[in-house]
Amino acid sequence: RRVQVVRHKLEGRHMATVLMSELRESKVGWVKKSIAAGHLEQVILGPPGSHRRKCYSGHDQDLSVEDQARILIETACDEGILGRTWNGWSPQF
Repeated sequence: RRVQVVRHKLEGRHMATVLMSELRESKVGWVKKSIAAGHLEQVILGPPGSHRRKCYSGHDQDLSVEDQARILIETACDEGILGRTWNGWSPQF
């Protein structure tokens, strides 16, 4: 399974598609509940108007290198993801 995930990432699949397929296999209770309610997908796709949402079609689709880079940078800077990933994270000004 891990090899398949890496292959999809290298092929340029949208990170939301790859990540959601990984999360659907989770055995963790809160992850299952969040997926069923649609919360995790909304967090992963980011706010309305985000580049992640604009490029997301909901099925396997290879993205351009430019789109992949923009999505990676946007995701890495997303406070909604950072705040959930790293307990106690907050922006420093």
